[in-house]
Amino acid sequence: MAALLYVCTMEEEHSVIYFLWSEIVSGAEIHCRLLAQYGNSVLPQHSVCEWIEQFRNGHISVPHEEGSRHPSTATTDNDIEHVHDMVLLDD
Repeated sequence: MAALLYVCTMEEEHSVIYFLWSEIVSGAEIHCRLLAQYGNSVLPQHSVCEWIEQFRNGHISVPHEEGSRHPSTATTDNDIEHVHDMVLLDD
């Protein structure tokens, strides 16, 4: 059984889309696989299809560009502790 991943950067997501597209996997199937692995934090299906179209047109760079609609995210123990402290202070 595969281990679920909970954090996915835009670069990782785009790389997965590019890899699966190169194996001739459909946009709908790629989106389903991303959802199964990363949960609801992934790009919507129409965005997956837009990336596939860009790859078809020769755009193969996957770095996250500033101003994208979907921010890269990360969670660390320090972040969790900071949010926990903020919540306790709000009481």
